[in-house]
Amino acid sequence: MKKKKIIFLYTIIAIIAVVGVLFGLRYKQTVSGMLTSKEVLSCDTPIASAISINNKIVTATSDGNIYFLDNTGNILLQKNLQCHIFYINKSPDNNYILIGGIEFNIFDKDGNAILTKGLKDHIPFKGDFLEGEKIKLVFQSLNDLSYTALTVDLKGKVLQTENLNDLGENNFIDISTQGRILYAGERGEVYLIENGGFIKDANIDTKVSIIHNIFGYFVGTDGIIAGYKYSDDPEAQVPVYFYDSDLNLIKTISFKGNINNITVEKDTVTLSTDQGIFTYSSKGEEVASKNEFGFNAFNFSRNDNFKTYSFFKKTQKETASFVFKIDLFDNRDKEIGSYLCPSDSIPQIFISDKSSLVIFINKNKMEFIYKD
Repeated sequence: MKKKKIIFLYTIIAIIAVVGVLFGLRYKQTVSGMLTSKEVLSCDTPIASAISINNKIVTATSDGNIYFLDNTGNILLQKNLQCHIFYINKSPDNNYILIGGIEFNIFDKDGNAILTKGLKDHIPFKGDFLEGEKIKLVFQSLNDLSYTALTVDLKGKVLQTENLNDLGENNFIDISTQGRILYAGERGEVYLIENGGFIKDANIDTKVSIIHNIFGYFVGTDGIIAGYKYSDDPEAQVPVYFYDSDLNLIKTISFKGNINNITVEKDTVTLSTDQGIFTYSSKGEEVASKNEFGFNAFNFSRNDNFKTYSFFKKTQKETASFVFKIDLFDNRDKEIGSYLCPSDSIPQIFISDKSSLVIFINKNKMEFIYKD
């Protein structure tokens, strides 16, 4: 009997030890799965836009300040354009930066001014880098709201001028690396423009009183998508249309709820919707998806080695309107960690182009979120 009690006692101890080890491993996994953050920049006015280029963060504020930061948050360079800044972009080779204010300003990756280009009685609307170190700049007229597109080289020489009529409504413009223009209007008109001519058009079926905020993007070299982001009716379907490179319809996909962000990569497009995050090929074939219970999808961003998914939900707290959940993975889908971040506004969230650093911008403040 005594021997049985001893065996029983050792068995209990062994079980406790195993449970302790498992609990310890689980606790270690939980701790190792946590990300940390630090505030690296606080500005006097809202941060209008930001990009990552060569492991640096370049951000521009609405009052004209431009900051170049390294990936630890140190300010390497500061400039001021003395105008309202609304737009910032980079070249595919990561050598140049395009900033839109009262004029278009082009800098190299180290912040040296390369070119300033404006157009009399016009304001910048959209600009993108093309193949062969050329840039297409779209301006809108202050007189009749028409558009003029200039193709220039890095010395500012105008290589081509295109004149586009205004559609008389809220418009969206995208530019391909070949210089084609996709021009979408809120009533559902979608135009493909090349060398100043409307070579093809398509009409999206819509009820403008219910769905709105039109978009249109080139996806790779052989795809185009267009659709609407938001619906006033929670039961309405928000459509997305997939076209080939000549604007022939391939497929239509609908979402119940809003499309909160769109991420276009080489040959794929990722839609962050109220239903989840969905990645499609240029032909509308689903290649990946992810959702988070209790959250709506907000955004997706990745580089060659890492990716981040962000989700949000509304909160009743007085100090914040939303809680954002940021999930960081490597490209083999191994989770690195998660982070919960309260916010009183809709932020900007994206990943560094060279590392696992996540940038979180809430109004005039920038945070770095990372694995400690």
